[in-house]
Amino acid sequence: MKIIYVAILFVVAFVLNGCGEKVPSLDIKEQRIEAEIKKQFPGKIKREGNKLIVGSVSGKEHVFEDNRSEENSDIANSYVAHLASSRLPGLDWLIVTVGYYENSGQKLISLTSGEMLEYDGSYEPILSPDKNHVLIYSQDIDAGFSSNYISVYQLDQNSINLEIEFDGDPSETRKDSWGPDNPRWLNNETLTYDELRSAKGDRKQATHIKLQLIKGKWHRTITGKSAYIKNNLQ
Repeated sequence: MKIIYVAILFVVAFVLNGCGEKVPSLDIKEQRIEAEIKKQFPGKIKREGNKLIVGSVSGKEHVFEDNRSEENSDIANSYVAHLASSRLPGLDWLIVTVGYYENSGQKLISLTSGEMLEYDGSYEPILSPDKNHVLIYSQDIDAGFSSNYISVYQLDQNSINLEIEFDGDPSETRKDSWGPDNPRWLNNETLTYDELRSAKGDRKQATHIKLQLIKGKWHRTITGKSAYIKNNLQ
């Protein structure tokens, strides 16, 4: 099931603070998550009031300001919450999860150079086995709050560069009723995923895709299609 980070924030806030009481700062669960990631990057991540501050070896610093107040009449446009939530395994890249009122995003930050990549969606990036590429994707077919796309970036400890991105057929957009599903690396140069598309009768069909890096270029191949499946995505 697709989990949207902002929904988790609201549920935890309700349980821990009782029937709608406002929670302007990190809750207990979030404090534990950030405390754990801070241990892995001593001195690089800190909190000052409603600000999350992320530093780097280069001296470059990013400051993210939260607005978790539920009293604002324009809460749909003003609510934002940042959490230093995880890292790319074995690399000094920090993942900052961003929760908005009805959708979510992430920021991927090099704690060596300070370079930052911002992107839509709630799924964590997936590293290739050799850690030279990272797959980033988002799927929100039914609700349509987040985009639908899949991207592959080349990265090292300092920089990240887009190599290929697919956000639908020429007649589609990131907000149309399709989305990538079940992406996975087969080896350092090959990954597979399914493209889900809405069909008649509240059903979906998956197109099986293979992306392969051959002589420095990514090649996209359709390997088959599934039978129609009942639309039970949430």
